[in-house]
Amino acid sequence: MVLAVVAGCGGEEQRRSEPHRARTSAIHTRNLASPSGYRIIGTPLVQFGYVSETLMFVVVRLDRELPKTRSGKRIAAKMRVDDRGVRSLYAFGRPAEHCYRALILGTKGSPTLQDPRDGQPVSVELRITDARRQLMAPARLQSGLSVAEWRRQERALGCTPPRLVNATYSIDEPTPAPTP
Repeated sequence: MVLAVVAGCGGEEQRRSEPHRARTSAIHTRNLASPSGYRIIGTPLVQFGYVSETLMFVVVRLDRELPKTRSGKRIAAKMRVDDRGVRSLYAFGRPAEHCYRALILGTKGSPTLQDPRDGQPVSVELRITDARRQLMAPARLQSGLSVAEWRRQERALGCTPPRLVNATYSIDEPTPAPTP
């Protein structure tokens, strides 16, 4: 299952010269800048759905690469949607695109996300370690996007979606054939 939310800033009417964006016409975005010098490019995406609990997937594109921790293995930034922190933050796509993907597992106890609904306004925050301030972008929750629609929105944002892998995994150990 793929989940997404659309984030952006706005309130302005969409300009006629800009291409139409499906399901995001009410959220017009500009490049959002912070005093840290980082900028959000385009409209970040966020979608929610349910498995055994609420899941949210977030995609954000920046103007440059986020810093790494000293070990070089993790991204030195934290992301939140309203009052919920993301479980993981990963770079994806081509390196020059500076696209990042995040996952939120569970929204129980959150006053704003406990009962999410399509079109609900939320705030996406990206706090970069060692930066003076964080980036913030208003968003509207979305649900029910197909994988194809989600990938189309990622491409429209300027991010190369990861390739899907067709694989079959077995958790059973092979059973030896009985000998006569």
